[in-house]
Amino acid sequence: MKAKLQLPKPTNWQDFETLCKKLWGEIWQCPEIKQNGRTGQAQHGVDISGIPAGYTRYFGIQCKGKDDYIHAQLTKKEIDAEIEKAKFFKPELQKLYFATTANKDTYIEEYIRLKDVENRSKSLFEVHIYSWEDIVDLVFENKRTHDFYVNSINFYLEHKVTVNFLDGNSFMDATCRKEKLLTYYRHKKSQTPEIPEIISSAYKTFLATDRIRKISGLGNARNKVNKSYILFGLLLKNTGAEALSHLKIEIEIFGNVEKIELGKQFQHKNYVFDLLPYRIKKHNEKNWQIIPDQNVLVPEDQLRLRYFSLRPLDDNGQLEIRWKLLSSELTESGSLFIKFQTKIHRKIKEIIISPLLEEYDDEPKFTDYYEQQDED
Repeated sequence: MKAKLQLPKPTNWQDFETLCKKLWGEIWQCPEIKQNGRTGQAQHGVDISGIPAGYTRYFGIQCKGKDDYIHAQLTKKEIDAEIEKAKFFKPELQKLYFATTANKDTYIEEYIRLKDVENRSKSLFEVHIYSWEDIVDLVFENKRTHDFYVNSINFYLEHKVTVNFLDGNSFMDATCRKEKLLTYYRHKKSQTPEIPEIISSAYKTFLATDRIRKISGLGNARNKVNKSYILFGLLLKNTGAEALSHLKIEIEIFGNVEKIELGKQFQHKNYVFDLLPYRIKKHNEKNWQIIPDQNVLVPEDQLRLRYFSLRPLDDNGQLEIRWKLLSSELTESGSLFIKFQTKIHRKIKEIIISPLLEEYDDEPKFTDYYEQQDED
């Protein structure tokens, strides 16, 4: 039993479906076992189907990958929904198996037994469940699947890469900033009470100095950064035992943004990218291929790719960055997520108008917000 517990779970749902197809293809002695359709198509509660040797009707498998780190389990709602969908599978099923990477759970196993009895009473297909411990038992009982899975694990351990944000995380919180310009048209105010000369003189000097500073740009000698954009970079790390060569990474943005921008976005476009350690190939405005100058990544080595900018069109939401790493030895893919919110900075502009005109306000105008850039 100790050896069985050492079998790691598949790292993604595609690999889990492949394992299930191999395993039950061997158990059923069914070389014609098939994965049902493709991603995005209606599958009627069945991911894999085939007719086992000695039977004349189809068996179906519903694969459910679950995150081991949060101890996720199948729910009654999921089970009911998939059983209802499977009733529309053609031709009619004889049995439906739930195969899951979730650990065994007596509560769920009991519910499956009840659904099985209920279905049989209605002359419908049987319902069974195989949790990860059950699947491990079957893997050790079926040599071809065992050898296939162990070899795939060994390959994965030898060739492995992580892609994250620069801080090493796959999730990022960001705050975008916008400027809200409020323009008021007002009559000239009545004369203010006279201020003692010594106070008045000091106050006027302060105002004059402040005005000169704003007009001349003193105190803002450095270029300002556009804070309406989200700035991010990527950290690639070889966590396997073998070197990866001829690296390329593709990123595609899913969410309400216009395009990917290169580097920080400034108020004045004077930023130079000549020394970037990578080249860019644009498939489209939201899908780039990044080709690092360093084309070999040895074990435990890492690459930092920075910077890229995104300007969300919504005030709050989430963006998904789907990445795909290509190399001579390994192709890997995944997703990073940015959860963002927008902070509004108000700017008030007051314009004096004739007393003959009625006071009024312009509609608020939203523009990009600029701020002194931070040191890298």
